[in-house]
Amino acid sequence: MILINILVWISAVCGQEGKVVFPLAKNGKNIPVIYYAEGQDFAAKELSYILEKMTKAKFPVSPVEKVVKGPAFIIGKTAEAKKAGADFSGFEPDEWFVKKVGDRIILSGGGHHGSLYAVYELMEKFGGVSFPALDIEIIPEKEELLLPEDLIIQGKPAFIHRTVFDGIVGGKRSFKDELKEKRRVFAGQSSMINARLIGSRIIFIYLSLRKNISRLIRNIIP
Repeated sequence: MILINILVWISAVCGQEGKVVFPLAKNGKNIPVIYYAEGQDFAAKELSYILEKMTKAKFPVSPVEKVVKGPAFIIGKTAEAKKAGADFSGFEPDEWFVKKVGDRIILSGGGHHGSLYAVYELMEKFGGVSFPALDIEIIPEKEELLLPEDLIIQGKPAFIHRTVFDGIVGGKRSFKDELKEKRRVFAGQSSMINARLIGSRIIFIYLSLRKNISRLIRNIIP
């Protein structure tokens, strides 16, 4: 039993090597400000909502024009993000960029959703947050995030068109807009033939159909 405890302790220590604590709301003090660029107010509200559920504290949200020194989340295509290495011209649609610079966390990306996806990427990887179903959200209680000292994440969706097919052709069934964002869904014009949900991530195979599926079925089944 003693040996097991020692091994667990060693594993925990080694697992935290090269990591730093990013305080969120220790006793309701030193709360980071959430700054957002133009067009990123929804991403800022999402981050604020998640952090408030996580810490039970209120997080101030402000346009990036009013940015000041101190702990902060910087969302969108900002001068601070560019200085941190975000290549706006090189980003692909919905590509995300996350980087820790001192006591600031940069959340940026390409297209309309890249910065929002950066928020979800950070919260999923280091906050334990997930949205497994329409009426379920998992937001653990935390006062701090344990982050890699040299945190930088850059990624993009595997496919341009992303959605979940529920087996019903036609009709008006769909995920709520908020859940679509959280699951990084973008339906486009493609019809989905197979979908598998793992946590809050979606892995899928899609096929663009030239003909309407219902018409195809009528031709096959008299």
